[in-house]
Amino acid sequence: MRWLTLDSDGSSPSIILRSKRNTLNRLITLIVLACLSFLFIIAACAAQQSDRLIITMWQHHMVSGEREAIDAEIGRFRQLHPEIDVRALSKSGYESAALDGIGPDLVYGPSDAVELFQSKRIIQDMTPWISKTQQQQFGEGSLIKLPGLDDSSKEELLLVGGRVGNHLALVFNQNYVSEPPQTTEDLIQIAKQQTIDEDQDGRPERYGLVWNCSEPFFAVPFLTGCGAWVFDENSPGVPNLDTPEAIAAYALIHRIVNKELVTPPNCDYAIADALFKDGKAAMIINGDWSWSDYLGNPKLNAAVAVLPAVSGTGIPMRPMVAPIGYSLNANAKGERADAAMLFVQYMTSEEVQRRLVKRLRIVSSLHVLYEEALSSSDKIFTVSVKQVERGRPMPVEYELRAIFDSMRPALRALLQGELTPEEAGKRMQIMAERRISEMKLQ
Repeated sequence: MRWLTLDSDGSSPSIILRSKRNTLNRLITLIVLACLSFLFIIAACAAQQSDRLIITMWQHHMVSGEREAIDAEIGRFRQLHPEIDVRALSKSGYESAALDGIGPDLVYGPSDAVELFQSKRIIQDMTPWISKTQQQQFGEGSLIKLPGLDDSSKEELLLVGGRVGNHLALVFNQNYVSEPPQTTEDLIQIAKQQTIDEDQDGRPERYGLVWNCSEPFFAVPFLTGCGAWVFDENSPGVPNLDTPEAIAAYALIHRIVNKELVTPPNCDYAIADALFKDGKAAMIINGDWSWSDYLGNPKLNAAVAVLPAVSGTGIPMRPMVAPIGYSLNANAKGERADAAMLFVQYMTSEEVQRRLVKRLRIVSSLHVLYEEALSSSDKIFTVSVKQVERGRPMPVEYELRAIFDSMRPALRALLQGELTPEEAGKRMQIMAERRISEMKLQ
């Protein structure tokens, strides 16, 4: 005879066991359903993500402030157009990628490579997306147009400017310099006064003037102030680097760095930027892309001034001025091209341009905002516009790349004492002519 033992509450153990099993089964079922729901949500999100049209943009090197501002606008664009996902990368190598039939849909950068890109047929005419009425809203020099390769009577719109400038000016620390120099002799004298070597070890704790000395783009204001130019004025595309005026410019650079000793040896962009930000340089020659970093730096009491005139000529130092903007990859077709140009229209709209102007204190490519900058009470805007108007348009001829590549090693040799100004000019001219000839054979 089997006895049935009851628990204290009168229930049978088998009944309790079945109850626990039922509870466990229900729990397992709930967990399985939750996991399936989660996987369904992930799959739905993935499907939604895959439905978004991805547009890529490669952009030139930027300082942090500019990159962050553009990233913020990309975020706003995604909210307005959730079906389009714009992805921006700081990346070079566009030419080779586009020639291989790939690369980004858009390339964002200065205008100096436009003719080269057109000659290789790796950018396309944007006129179908930017109407004549829209083009009239842009200021002078903000749009780059060139005669078509197949029909020279037809003008092609190859770059739409997001901003105008990319120009150099003089930034000075007002803790050290009360008034900016008006001439290069003033510049040198102030720089000498502000070059401080407290322990007399030959390594100044503070320098008077810094800039990217061996970079040709930064040498251009010295050339223009001495009455020279990179091209023959009467023959576009022909280098003109060994004239007496050009040699005077190289001599002025050599004097400032090697004789007056107000600039550190081998001063490149990173060194100049770091010294000024750390308060170890009184003045810096740098571009509008960098000013927001300096002006917003709590360690500095920075101000911007136009570049001085060269004392020997009375000619103002004139930097190259160019629109920074968008070009459309020739490989972008159909809905990809349409989506890319929708983004370009957004970035060059008045609303977005106003935000960028306020945040970065740049000169807008739009005519209405350019005019506002002229009458602005903000001295940064008025100085920037004045420097733009003093500047010279950056050539779009592809030969400019060959010229800069030829100038760079000779400038380094000049600053290292290996070449005289005359020898540097001669070497630049020979190398530029050779490089241009080689480019034309390709």
